Amino acid sequence: MTHDRRRQTGHRQRKPVTVLNMMAGLLILGPASAAHAQNPPSPARQDARPATVTVGAPWVWTLYADGEPIVLAQEIPDTPQLKTTLECEPRSGRVRLSLYDAADLGNGPVVLRSGPHSITGEMQTVRRRLSTSLPADHPLFMAFVGNGEMKIAREEMVKTISVGPQNLPLLRRFAQACAG
Repeated sequence: MTHDRRRQTGHRQRKPVTVLNMMAGLLILGPASAAHAQNPPSPARQDARPATVTVGAPWVWTLYADGEPIVLAQEIPDTPQLKTTLECEPRSGRVRLSLYDAADLGNGPVVLRSGPHSITGEMQTVRRRLSTSLPADHPLFMAFVGNGEMKIAREEMVKTISVGPQNLPLLRRFAQACAG
C-alpha cells in the first residue's frame, strides 16, 4: 500500500518515534507529554485515579483545655473519630492514655517507651478503647513531651504515638496543665 492509498482507506500512518522527536517533545511539552505521545493511555487507564490523590484521613492533634478533664486528642476535626487521647484532671499529676485503633493489643501488661525511658502499664478496655495511666512527672512522660514519640509494646506488637514537631507546643501545654 502506498502512502496515498492508506489515507484513502482510513488507515493512519504512524510516524516512527525517534530520539530527535522525543527530545523535541521534551523541550516543547515536558517529559510527561513526550511519554504520553509515545505511549498514549488506553481507554481503561483514563479512568484511573491520579497518583497525587491523598489517601487517608486528615488526622490532627487538638488540645481541649477549657474544661475538665483536659484532653489532647488525635482526631479528624468535626467528626467523632479519634485515634489517640491523652487526658488529665488539672494539676492531678496523672495522665490517662487511650488508644482507639489498638484492639489488637488487648487487655494486659504493656511497656511504654520514649527515648531511653520506659514504664510498665496495664491496658484495659474502657468503652471501645484501650487505656492506661502514668504519672505526669515520670521520666518516660517527660521524654515524650520532649520528643513527641511514644511506643506501646505488648509481646510482638508495637503501636507508636507520634505528635510531630508542629504539635509539641500543644503537648507541652497539656503536660503543664496536668503537672501536680
